[in-house]
Amino acid sequence: YRWYVLNVLCSGNAEQEAYIYKWMANMFMGKKNGSVLYLKGPADNRKSMFHELIAEYILCKDTSLVTDAWSLRDGFNTVFEGKLFVAFEEISNTSPAKWESVSSRLGKFLTQDTITIQRKCKEKIQINNQMNVVICSAYDTTERHGDGRRYFVLDTSASRQDVEYFHRLKSSCFTSTFGVFLFNWILRNWYDPGFVPENLPAPRKRGGSFEIDLRSMPALDFLYREFIEKSRDLCWETLDAFQ
Repeated sequence: YRWYVLNVLCSGNAEQEAYIYKWMANMFMGKKNGSVLYLKGPADNRKSMFHELIAEYILCKDTSLVTDAWSLRDGFNTVFEGKLFVAFEEISNTSPAKWESVSSRLGKFLTQDTITIQRKCKEKIQINNQMNVVICSAYDTTERHGDGRRYFVLDTSASRQDVEYFHRLKSSCFTSTFGVFLFNWILRNWYDPGFVPENLPAPRKRGGSFEIDLRSMPALDFLYREFIEKSRDLCWETLDAFQ
């Protein structure tokens, strides 16, 4: 499991790995983190295993929720009542206006001590806010729309080759026994009373003077799949690309 967190979620960055464990420990103590774990990467790179393990084998169903991000736009939000952990899966490549409607509500979840729950045909109620949020997406919409100050964006690994490893991870770690062990291990080794979730680790340095999404166009998607994912040499002559 530690290999998964370090190499799949954090792409080998130990500082980011430590932040994730402290974030989890803070949540397991019943506290609300003021930051979102934003897991960015290809849809099939197993990044969702992170929140699936927490929701299914560490926290009970009454305190955790895995849902589509657009549920934030629903006026009736009873699904969030009493939740300590919420994971939003696969936010699509949205327009700025649509993302703004989601992001503004997420901001309230992060900053407010209470949230308003609206039930159908019933009066609104105020409840204590202990919600901790994870987002899984193939795109970094926070970066594009300029509201990423509270989002800890992790460029998860694109490697999907080791099917046997992920099968072992699923069979050995996705159990109630391991869930109890992981809960206690994280609290014993990583809980930090002075942890400030808003102090995000420095983003991973990237080469070059600019960055584009290599999956944003068919031709670039080909380069991503054939060279980046397979670690093949990209140092070839320009004319070779047309052969």
